[in-house]
Amino acid sequence: MRKIVIQGDDWGYSEETNAGIEYAYEHGILTETTAMVNLLDKNKKSEYRNRIGGLINKSGLRKPELGIGIHLNVTYGKPISLNWPQPEFTRPYKGTGKPEEWIGSAWQMYFSKFTPTQIEDEYRRQIELGMEIFGNIDHLDSHHFSAAYNPLKQVYKKLAKEYRLAVRPYASLSEKPVYGGDFIVRKVDINKIKNAGIKIADNYILKLFFNEKDPIKSFLREVDRIDDGKTAEVMFHPAKGQKADNWRIIDLKTLIDKNTLHYLGNKNIQLITYKDL
Repeated sequence: MRKIVIQGDDWGYSEETNAGIEYAYEHGILTETTAMVNLLDKNKKSEYRNRIGGLINKSGLRKPELGIGIHLNVTYGKPISLNWPQPEFTRPYKGTGKPEEWIGSAWQMYFSKFTPTQIEDEYRRQIELGMEIFGNIDHLDSHHFSAAYNPLKQVYKKLAKEYRLAVRPYASLSEKPVYGGDFIVRKVDINKIKNAGIKIADNYILKLFFNEKDPIKSFLREVDRIDDGKTAEVMFHPAKGQKADNWRIIDLKTLIDKNTLHYLGNKNIQLITYKDL
């Protein structure tokens, strides 16, 4: 049996994103999300917890309660730590349209100016706040896969071991400037994380399906390539509402499409969260 985590990134980014993730869980194949806790209102902790905890699986598929992890974030919004050297997070060359905006070497150069102490303080505060809001969390990952770069990488691994959390692997940008990112997962990195005693899936599908001519067909084709007996995560960014970005709406449609539900409901596939790794 293939075991698959269907991930919806960016809970907390906007109300449209929250609504899309929640709808994709209740009515589609989504099983997991990641919270951008630095964007959340600390005065609404119980509201957030009840909102996630109150979701009901109406999809007709067998799947667990929505899993939730921490989307460690140092590229968007404001830091929690007072030690961060910037008033707001950003990413290199944001909005310039230059090729370097989506090239891995430029991102490594940008992140090298931060110290491990600064990174650990911010990461730890985000993890602690996430646990305070949601109770049990099941994994760590990072916005824009920023944890793929040093010194973030070392801190990411250290805190995963300390908090006994599963992780999404490092996935740095390639040197090919693709808008939105051409993220590369290397099997050697997955194996290093496994050898460190940290839980991680066997395979990661990070394809931007919304860019495909037929997103649903492309997604199902990728699922077919997962070997029996292996675990995998497939990444999406759903959103719902008039102000939602079109690419996020396309992701939502893929997750709730009747053909998608029928396919996953009739194949030898178990929908899981990171707790089930």
